Amino acid sequence: MRKEYQNEKVFLLDENRQLISEADIEGEICVAGVCVAIGYYGNQRDSKYPFIQNPLNMKYEEKIYLTGDLAQYKEDGQLYYIGRKDAQIKYLGHRIELSEIEFYVNQLEKVNRACCVFYHEKQRLVLFYLGSEEEEVIINYLSKKLPVYMIPNICIQVDSIPLTKNGKLDRSKLLNEYLQQV
Repeated sequence: MRKEYQNEKVFLLDENRQLISEADIEGEICVAGVCVAIGYYGNQRDSKYPFIQNPLNMKYEEKIYLTGDLAQYKEDGQLYYIGRKDAQIKYLGHRIELSEIEFYVNQLEKVNRACCVFYHEKQRLVLFYLGSEEEEVIINYLSKKLPVYMIPNICIQVDSIPLTKNGKLDRSKLLNEYLQQV
């Protein structure tokens, strides 16, 4: 059931910033209303993408916040979280949610944490992981759980996985560290 409070709204927009209200269509979670800031304090540069004029309201200024989270409504009217927009890629003609690969790798007993990155220049899925699991075991396990196009091309055991200031996996920093070593 969609919740709307008097001065607050949560809704989905598609890639063309059109409202999504039908079931099973993926979109970005957006927040509007008095709960939304006008931007990041003292940081105009980083405020330009996530805080925008509401494309559904051209009558007056109304900032909305683009969360970067993907979701979809289901037949029951509930909003279901899918994952992060920045963790979704297109590879070999398929949309892949990198966190889905990580989910399965993290189920392995000898893996403490996993982070999957798409290396655009080489068109490769690169899996970084903390733990003592063997690469062959990881690939074998994933081949039973995921389609072949979602199996990482490269698996790299690492000592640490960097996080952003917000505690999220820092995929770009991890990939850059790897590229400096090759």
